[in-house]
Amino acid sequence: MDSTNEWAYSPDDGVELPPTSMLPPSVVLPPARSTVARRFRGMVAGVGVVGLIGGAAFAARTLAGPSENTPTEAVQSLMAAASKNDVISVMEQMAPGERNILIENGVPILEELKRLDVLAPNMNLASVDGATVAFAGQSFSESFVRDDIASVKVSGGTVTVGGAATKIFGGVVKEAIGNESLADKKPTAEKFDATTLTTIKRKGRWYVSGLYSVAEAARVSTGKPMPSVEQSVSAVGADSPEAALRQLLEAGAVLDMRKAISLMDPEELSALQDYAPLFLESTEAPLTQARKQFSMTFPNLKITSSRSGNVTRVKVAEWSIDAKVADFEGQPARLVFEGDCATVTAKGKTSKRCGGEISQLTSDVLGSESAPFGLNLSNPASTTAELVVVERNGKWFVAPIRSAMDGLLVKLRATKPADFKNSGGPLGLIPGFDAFGSLLGGQLPFLSPGQEFQTDSLPAETGLFNGEISDTLPE
Repeated sequence: MDSTNEWAYSPDDGVELPPTSMLPPSVVLPPARSTVARRFRGMVAGVGVVGLIGGAAFAARTLAGPSENTPTEAVQSLMAAASKNDVISVMEQMAPGERNILIENGVPILEELKRLDVLAPNMNLASVDGATVAFAGQSFSESFVRDDIASVKVSGGTVTVGGAATKIFGGVVKEAIGNESLADKKPTAEKFDATTLTTIKRKGRWYVSGLYSVAEAARVSTGKPMPSVEQSVSAVGADSPEAALRQLLEAGAVLDMRKAISLMDPEELSALQDYAPLFLESTEAPLTQARKQFSMTFPNLKITSSRSGNVTRVKVAEWSIDAKVADFEGQPARLVFEGDCATVTAKGKTSKRCGGEISQLTSDVLGSESAPFGLNLSNPASTTAELVVVERNGKWFVAPIRSAMDGLLVKLRATKPADFKNSGGPLGLIPGFDAFGSLLGGQLPFLSPGQEFQTDSLPAETGLFNGEISDTLPE
């Protein structure tokens, strides 16, 4: 069902709009009636804006949904928008938290990729040329998981997919893989494989959520009942940007998963907070055992924050770490980071190294590259990665997805086309992507690129992984 003709615009919320004289002729602003239209006009006025969203990528057209709808209608509207190659309208059907991330980070990233000639410079998110997707004959079945969560099973019918990749990608991709590999695909109708999308209700309206869809699929596979609202992990947050990162580090040091989850942005990761009770209880016993074997404290921890536009970032400016393993090959082991130096004590030996020599500590003490927990030592004091934090109702929360996209965006903006070609692609530009996501400054001290996490080195009695998991980080 395509319900776009029935959609009503929401009332103006007082956002001040920029005068069109501020914008180049290439940017055409939509009427400031829908929520997203107003937000993008505000974005364009705010930061030299054309550099942020580069032309009319998102300003071409935006629509707001009706004040009320059903889970099925949310899915149908998303599919209708996808059939029109309309990324803007697809975003309008997505959960607000996910949509806002795409608006504020995803769209600028796409514009930077256009500037770097990775994507076609004339790509228009309101009507993506070169892509064909069409759905026909589907049936829809709703099932409520909770009053504010419902799954919609889509089955039957056909999906027609085709495309002209040469109209989507820019010169960098074409040069890398050749035009012959980007041959046009003639639109072909195929049987539609049944799929289930999960929707969530926010302020009386249903939206499709990618994160809830993943979480709900995982829950269904376990056969466990959905936790109630009362069982969800409450989003507690912290009193300041610096306190949010400090408390997250401290929670990680004592393996307190519930505390860490309570510090996550509830707009971004409410799915994690709602579904966390499914695994928290089962992990508590092994984590309790692990706490007996491992401890970590921060004798000195200085955190700073900075604000640029509407983005607040935090980072560790100075710290020391004291980590201990109760039983490593029959003896206790200890690692101390302080300033530019690190000291390791293990197997009755102690060694101290500073600066670039820190990585040699494991061979100094152990005579090999192996170390407690597969530790590959590096100096966290020398790293500069930042995390994005957001304020919600007077409390501050860590936003990990925004942090990842923000790190990529910052790097892309500082990149020239020639630099990009030598960087290994957009992921290679993410600070510390070889082990991205670490709170220890953009680089995990536990692994180097391509090195496997050896779960056998964990104390077997913890039962934490039972030697069954081995994750390899990207090269």
